Amino acid sequence: NKGELKKSMNYYMKAFDTFKKIGNIRSEASAFNDIGSVLWSENDFENALSYFKKFLNISKKIGDKQSIGRALGNIGLTYTQQEKYKKALKALEEHLIISKEIGSERGIASSCCNIGNIYYETNDFNKALKYYERYYQVSRKIEDKRGTGIALGNIGIVYGMKGELDTALNYYKKALTISKTIGYRRGVSEALVNIALSYQYKKDYNNAVKYYKETMTVSNKVDYLSYATSALGLGKIYMEKGKFEKSKKCLYIARKTFVKINDQSGIAEIFAQYSELYRLQNQIIKSRKYLDQCKNLSKEIDEDDMNPIILQIQAKFIITTKEEPFDKAVEYFKQAMKITKENNLLFDYRDAILGLADAYKENGNNKLAEKYFKKAKEIFNKLDHGI
Repeated sequence: NKGELKKSMNYYMKAFDTFKKIGNIRSEASAFNDIGSVLWSENDFENALSYFKKFLNISKKIGDKQSIGRALGNIGLTYTQQEKYKKALKALEEHLIISKEIGSERGIASSCCNIGNIYYETNDFNKALKYYERYYQVSRKIEDKRGTGIALGNIGIVYGMKGELDTALNYYKKALTISKTIGYRRGVSEALVNIALSYQYKKDYNNAVKYYKETMTVSNKVDYLSYATSALGLGKIYMEKGKFEKSKKCLYIARKTFVKINDQSGIAEIFAQYSELYRLQNQIIKSRKYLDQCKNLSKEIDEDDMNPIILQIQAKFIITTKEEPFDKAVEYFKQAMKITKENNLLFDYRDAILGLADAYKENGNNKLAEKYFKKAKEIFNKLDHGI
């Protein structure tokens, strides 16, 4: 709430002025941290960083190690939001060292979680796993059940990215149990949607539908992203099964929710899924309309990399309509393959390879079709899912 944030900012600024006048340097430092936190909540990361650094400098001056740790943690989180991962890692590693020095188990847990997040974002999954496991161990030791559940979920996500879906599912279900036990609804919805996504990647659609529906029940008005993701997931499954009206209803719910949370990338994918839905029903005019809306929105939000799912939908549209050369469809599939491979999106990579293989087969080039079917099998024969 912007109004509440503005009130908080005014309060902390007045508090800062008061503390400065009376020479209460410790409270002055704390006010800097509070102001930085408000700015951080407003996504004003550059100014937030400035205040967190002021908090750090004063804390160092008075030798308050606990506050030094808090400042470093906040600086690390801010750099993470700015995708300045080297600077973030440096600050968070210093936070971890100080937390160990002062015996702050919560500080150790927090810094391990945040360091794990950086390694996850930079696709260093083995190091991410190491820190998430440490986060789990410390959270369990101090009986922080919420932290324990989050740690289990994070470990599951890493195993999912590594393609080990059965192991990932085991961790998600443990996280789900803990979140249900303590009544942490957001944790429940996040675990449920991760379970559903895993089953969808395994092409176990019955279980995927079951968990998506449960996610929507739990996440409504609590976790809008999980709610939208579940509606989108259901829309894709119903589309694949040929249940087009059900798919359309689910995509409508997903779109409405993405609009509510201003998730422009999510809205762009919904437009692409509408395009695919109408293409499958041979309603080419409607399919083209939504594909154009998807392209326009993607340009408007200036995404660095086009969503690989959208690229594949564009390729399929070309193959169906023949409005552009077949080579253009191949280009889109290969672009999707490149993006998914670089970002370690194993299952989207699988789908892009198989999409290209199907395209070559439909175009009568059985030799290249076989080449890409073989490539898919070589890449994924060690993973616990199948083609």
